Amino acid sequence: MANISTNETINPISITKFLGLNLSDTGDHQIKDGESGNMINFYITDDYKLRKMYGYKEVKKFTTIPQGMYEITMNGVAYVLIAVNGHLYSVKKEDLLNEEVWEDLNLNDLGTLTDDVTTFFSFDDKVYVLNGHEYKCWDGTTFQDVEGYIPKVMISTKPDGSGTLYEQINLLTGKKHMTFNGDGESKTYQLTEKGITSVDKVIVNTQELESTKYTVDLTKGTVTFTDAPSEAMDNVDIYWTAENNDRHFIENMRASILFGGGVDTRVFLYGNNDEQNRIRYSSVADLVPSVEYFPGVNQIDIGATNFAVTDLRRHYDRLLVTTNKPDAYYIALSTLDIEGQTALSPETYPLNEVHGNVAFNQGQVIDNDPITIDKDSIIRWKSTNVRDERNMKDISQRIKLDLINHNLSACKTVDFQAKNQLWVALGN
Repeated sequence: MANISTNETINPISITKFLGLNLSDTGDHQIKDGESGNMINFYITDDYKLRKMYGYKEVKKFTTIPQGMYEITMNGVAYVLIAVNGHLYSVKKEDLLNEEVWEDLNLNDLGTLTDDVTTFFSFDDKVYVLNGHEYKCWDGTTFQDVEGYIPKVMISTKPDGSGTLYEQINLLTGKKHMTFNGDGESKTYQLTEKGITSVDKVIVNTQELESTKYTVDLTKGTVTFTDAPSEAMDNVDIYWTAENNDRHFIENMRASILFGGGVDTRVFLYGNNDEQNRIRYSSVADLVPSVEYFPGVNQIDIGATNFAVTDLRRHYDRLLVTTNKPDAYYIALSTLDIEGQTALSPETYPLNEVHGNVAFNQGQVIDNDPITIDKDSIIRWKSTNVRDERNMKDISQRIKLDLINHNLSACKTVDFQAKNQLWVALGN
């Protein structure tokens, strides 16, 4: 057998920049120098070097899977809230970072809630909790159901019940109140609602009256005073409670986003399985933004009823709405002047009829661009005012072969801002 000799030396390839994983399914299988067809437990540094992925340590082991976690600073103290095993716990963040106290980690049991996937948001020095069953809040001391703002439904009302409509009813509560103009003669005052449950408070000339100074007819919805209130404008204020069968419209919501165009003065809720394409949003309570006041008319229906709104993300002064159809819309806010009061007027526009989001509440915002999870790709929305293919970009081509092997509707995402990384968890 002949031996063929050569003097040519094969020099190894020197890779100065590691360009990452490439599993593109476009048909071009020519991997560039610096790319790899396999990459496990490594990440790329800012200067394109390959480094072993950092790991994790177990801080606390629970008997059931935690349903939600949230970081918040209350009264100058940083806490992490943990919803697990039907309870909400708080733990100081400094304790989570101190390995010496992990064995005796102090978890403060704030109270009970339904053991289901739980989300949080902060507003007006409180943390609000949604899980599809309850709407609760924590003010740093007390964890309880959100009682709801009591709307003033009429003002400048005559004793016979005729007056000026003011605020709409609140889906969260059956409590209401209205103000009357006393005339110095009438003793019986007619409420706007009959068949009520109770009269809770009566105020005349800024003073709350004892119940012995008036009688109540719950069936007729009337309050009769022993002495007729004096003549003045809006000097009689009566609070009452009626049966409320609407609270579930808010309690069944599972996700939220704060939004208000230029200033985030409203919370938009979505994820009610009984009205899956509907968004409900909060209102202004007595001229102050409140996330405890949800008028029934504050709703937005997106697309067909047989598809669900799966994600809301802010994009500058707009709100990107994606569904599992999949398709996408955006909401822009304007205002209307109704009888001297300024009302929010959301306007909805179709944006994309091909791409949306299948992973509920897993969108993120990276460098001011919303990121959503489509049925087989990860979409970065570059524009929300162009209704064609220019409004989005598929940023997952290099890992497409991994994505198509998983049900992306079950994935979880994390915007790991400290490391400038977007994490997508698929299976285990």
